[in-house]
Amino acid sequence: NGGFIMAIYVGGTGSANQLDDYEEGAWTPVLQAYDHSSAPGAWSNITFDESLDYTSARYTKVGKIVQIWWYSGAFSISSGYNHLSARFSGLPFNFVNNDPYYGGIFTFTHSTCFKDTSNNLYDCHGGYGVYGQDYFYANIGNSTANAKWGSESTRYIMLAGLYETNT
Repeated sequence: NGGFIMAIYVGGTGSANQLDDYEEGAWTPVLQAYDHSSAPGAWSNITFDESLDYTSARYTKVGKIVQIWWYSGAFSISSGYNHLSARFSGLPFNFVNNDPYYGGIFTFTHSTCFKDTSNNLYDCHGGYGVYGQDYFYANIGNSTANAKWGSESTRYIMLAGLYETNT
């Protein structure tokens, strides 16, 4: 991950008070879409008509808790991905591997690139991860229904998340 590691002392300077697992660094979000055209279907990395302004995201890990954040800047995806299910991959650490724990809270503060199941532009606000994996899904409302990608131009993503890892 190439992150920065530092020891922190909580409540004193003795070894019992040492938090020795602090790391911060960068990660690269990989936007993916589910391709239904081939059987049995597969997730593929998205290509862009208008590239992301900011391809690097940030993270801080304290113990087993990971906080992420990212702002994409303006972009548009290739029209072939329009209306396909949305997924974000490449997280700096896998989710905790506890079944059936979905792990994590993901919030889209500002997003103009998602569509609902009726293909209407949708301001998606949340997402959920899958245990033992390095990806999460953008979801619609308070359900686990996947948001779809919208390929129109000048789209943005402002993303923050907090999740648990085994490492």
